[in-house]
Amino acid sequence: MRGQLFLSELRIHLRQRSLWLGLPAMAVFGFVLTNGLRVDQDLSIASHFHLFNLQVVLLMMTLPFVISVLGMTAFLRDSSHRFIELSYSVPVSSRAFLLSRFTGLVATASLVILAAQLGTAVGIGVSSMQPVPAVQLGGYLLWNFVVVVLPAILLYSASYLLLGTITRNALALHFAMLVLFIIYMLIATKSGSPVIVSPGLPNPVLVRLMLWFDPFAMAPVAAQAAELSIAARNSVFVALDRALLLNRLGVLLLAIVILTLALRRFTLRLPTRKKGGKERQQAESIVRPATIYAASNTHSGWLAQWHAFLSLCRIEYLATLKSHLFLLIIAGWALVIGGEVFPALTWLEPMAQRVPGTADALNRFQWDIVPQFGMLILLLVSSDIAWRDRHLGISSLVAPTPAGNVVLLASKWLTLVLLVATLLLV
Repeated sequence: MRGQLFLSELRIHLRQRSLWLGLPAMAVFGFVLTNGLRVDQDLSIASHFHLFNLQVVLLMMTLPFVISVLGMTAFLRDSSHRFIELSYSVPVSSRAFLLSRFTGLVATASLVILAAQLGTAVGIGVSSMQPVPAVQLGGYLLWNFVVVVLPAILLYSASYLLLGTITRNALALHFAMLVLFIIYMLIATKSGSPVIVSPGLPNPVLVRLMLWFDPFAMAPVAAQAAELSIAARNSVFVALDRALLLNRLGVLLLAIVILTLALRRFTLRLPTRKKGGKERQQAESIVRPATIYAASNTHSGWLAQWHAFLSLCRIEYLATLKSHLFLLIIAGWALVIGGEVFPALTWLEPMAQRVPGTADALNRFQWDIVPQFGMLILLLVSSDIAWRDRHLGISSLVAPTPAGNVVLLASKWLTLVLLVATLLLV
């Protein structure tokens, strides 16, 4: 039964047009990355250490977004296409249901990354001055896939499913994966990653953390490469030594723990809002009229439209502040500001006579953080505000209200302005 669920899930992924558009795009990206990136100029382009650095950069830049895009088909297609009642009525357990989605996501993501690896193999064959044996190159890429790629895919897929069981909002899930990407980049920067430029000295605690739980095994391989000469790095495999083996086991253990939490949390029940004790008592005490309703007078003058505008602004603003998406944005915003502003305060040019202060932090915030991340946050929040009525299924109730289109549009615009001001104040 579970094998049939997996095959059905895999067929659904393979029928997606976006997958067949993404496979050649990933191959081209791998080819371009091979010809445009040299982490260490002393390494041969056909050496295993150089291929490992290419693999790490490729995974860091693409894997979170690949999992995020493929996860829409794996986990959110039931709610987005509005057949969640049919999917949850199948005669299978919740564990088998979620495991089939997980394995389908892992298999499809592996296929996408393999396409990128094929692009890197072609790029190395074209760029190398000497012919590279196909068996040697294939062995390098297979080693990278089994040791590096597969554990990272398992960890990111399990993380996506756990986040999906917490919030089934597509925007919130995309932003959560973006926050995870930013957190990893900040930790890699502070731990002295060999592929990321660090503004200061590595943090010993973060170095130890990355040595055990780095999803892409950069820290143990960098420690291994530091003990070898250039000639040795150009001629030998990346050894599966004790540090690298413990790192891979730690990543697999972390993926298993996250997947177990997702399996324990997930149930084949429709998401409903539970009423508390007071709300239940009030609902039971209300006398509902049968078919006769009291007549009410409606006003459509400018004063009524003004009151409707203020009420809509208040409702939209408070609803956005309480949403999971905005809470994730606040958390990501704080991480981004901390990661960008603190280096501005700690970095100092040699022989400089001035100590960095508040002006340096504000300049970093004004010219680096706001232009780079402000537009992304605006897109996320504005799309959530614009489509909230349709997402909640109340657009047909909001449309016939006496409030005009100008009032509805102006209230959403002012809400967006207030939310931007809230972020700037935070």
